Amino acid sequence: TNYGNHAVMIMNAWASTMTSWGGDPNSALVEIQAYQFACAAELMRNYSGWNPNDFATFQSWIFNQWYGDATYFIHYHDNRCDTYMWQNWDMTCLTAMTAMSILCDNRATYNEAVTFFKSGWGNGNIEEGVVKVHPGYLGQGQEMGRDQGHASLDVVQLSELCQMAQSQGDDLYGFENNRVLTECEYFAYFNLGGGVPPYLAYDGCNGDYQPGISSAGLPAWRVGWDMIYSHYVNGKGVNAPWSANFAALMRPEGGGGDYGTGGGMDQLGFTTLTSYLDPIAPNTPPTGLTAQLRGAGVLLQWWGAPYGTNYNVKRATVSGGPYTTIGNLNSTNLMFFTDTNLVTGTTYYYAISALSSTGESANSAEAKAICLPLPLAYYKFNETSGTNASDNTGNGWTGTLMNGATWTTGHSNNAVN
Repeated sequence: TNYGNHAVMIMNAWASTMTSWGGDPNSALVEIQAYQFACAAELMRNYSGWNPNDFATFQSWIFNQWYGDATYFIHYHDNRCDTYMWQNWDMTCLTAMTAMSILCDNRATYNEAVTFFKSGWGNGNIEEGVVKVHPGYLGQGQEMGRDQGHASLDVVQLSELCQMAQSQGDDLYGFENNRVLTECEYFAYFNLGGGVPPYLAYDGCNGDYQPGISSAGLPAWRVGWDMIYSHYVNGKGVNAPWSANFAALMRPEGGGGDYGTGGGMDQLGFTTLTSYLDPIAPNTPPTGLTAQLRGAGVLLQWWGAPYGTNYNVKRATVSGGPYTTIGNLNSTNLMFFTDTNLVTGTTYYYAISALSSTGESANSAEAKAICLPLPLAYYKFNETSGTNASDNTGNGWTGTLMNGATWTTGHSNNAVN
């Protein structure tokens, strides 16, 4: 009761006193406080010690003071280009807009935030924020070439947004085959010493070229990981080994504080308390299997099962099988496999099963690939000198620059002009 009454006192004091916050040049980042205020108020919504009139005043205050700046920023980005601002700036506004909308029962502005996450004009769009999904479902976050402190903020903000949407019945966690989890796994893999993951040189429209992954601030600790772990592993039956390791190191998780990472108060924390779910039943099959033609092979990627120790890779030429096992992976590997034993013109059907101490799981959902004829030649045009353009198929069809064509700088590598 004592804590509850003081929480009400603090929120009433702000709602009755603050009339503006003065055009701070970092206005988007101030929305972190709007997110936290809205979450605190939602927790206290039905508290008997909060007068309904005061609660209504707080709803009006937070929406009138904070929503306008957040929505303006994500749609205009201070009149800059779409990817000028970092991912965490967009996510700060989106988490604030979502929390305020839920608190104020405003479906229209809630839908605005969800739509931006899926298809918006900026790095808050998950397709922009995750620059590239590398083999093994490692999703390179937009700030991984900047520093790890900001990259850690991105993954937790994404999870905060997804957790709020989940409570409203919208599965943003699972959007585009768990694209949010790919960013979490990439970050945790690098920060917990898994190695240096593949990296695509990043060149956003802000002119801040990031040629390689940054070790600044490595490792970056931040609260929020049991929210990520529990939803994916215990809730959906998706194996997330690196996020699981991060959550285990933080558990039981405290609130915002100094964990050696700048901005330790940016999250509310306590996600072991608020988000932890009971473990899922054993023998859950793998999920998210995809099959993509890559050169002379088919690249298979999938999400492992929480108890899987090994995975059988199966192939058939008829949908539904019978399947032949063509490979086996240990759970310590990243979950991808390249099938190169192919016949041109054949359609292949793939499935994955998990092996654990309790036996073999059912097969995953099936994925299909049609083996098309290989190209005669493939030119990357990434040379820097001379007049030859190499054929990357290995067939030896070297090209020659003619009629004044020259090498130049491209979007993320070299190019032909």
